[in-house]
Amino acid sequence: AGGRAFEATLVVGADGRNSVVRHRAGLDAPVGRKRFALVCRATGVAPGSRGLSRGMRHGEMHVSPLGQVGVAPLSDGAVNLNLLLSESGRALLKLRTPEHLMRAALAGTPSLRARTRWVRLGTVLATGSLPQGSRAVAADGVALVGDAAGFWDPFTGDGMCIALRGAELLARTVSALDFTKAIPENALEPYVRDWRRALALKRMISPILHHALARRRLGVAMVSALSRSRWLGRLMVAIEGGRPI
Repeated sequence: AGGRAFEATLVVGADGRNSVVRHRAGLDAPVGRKRFALVCRATGVAPGSRGLSRGMRHGEMHVSPLGQVGVAPLSDGAVNLNLLLSESGRALLKLRTPEHLMRAALAGTPSLRARTRWVRLGTVLATGSLPQGSRAVAADGVALVGDAAGFWDPFTGDGMCIALRGAELLARTVSALDFTKAIPENALEPYVRDWRRALALKRMISPILHHALARRRLGVAMVSALSRSRWLGRLMVAIEGGRPI
């Protein structure tokens, strides 16, 4: 900051998926495939069958031919639309404008087609590749939380939950340290252990989820099963969010 250098016993990287802290600590890891997303603010999206008469009260995820469509309510009837492009959708990004692809995804999604007939889209922006890997969540004097610690599929919408859970676990470890003395090299090992334990089920289930969503018919079947069973849906969210079942 201002050209000055600062020294710290512990640096916490909570600076997002393109974490500078992770990169400077040498904790970057290669990812299997690139995934791009489109995002915009929109109005004119009608509430779904579970929405209240005054508007939407919860976030939604839908499977479309072009990828996963997220709908998050904002204020004054506006929503945030996100389209995490599939492999075929990513290829089309070179041939069509982001707005064209967003409208095509909405029109091609049965659960959104009628609800977005009169949608008004703001500027549709394309992100860089979302997945970013991390070799570890901690190293000597460095700890990572949230997206800095690695990419999670946004389908279950639990990124904030995982970030807060990681911060809670790190705070538990850090609060037990005595910063008036030299900190041992393995001081952050309790955080690493707790983080792995808390997200063990999610780390096991996530590859299965990715596999299903990458194959549209399988993804649609999975979403249909989750929508029919409230218990199954809550179980999936609990596992994906790293919360106790």
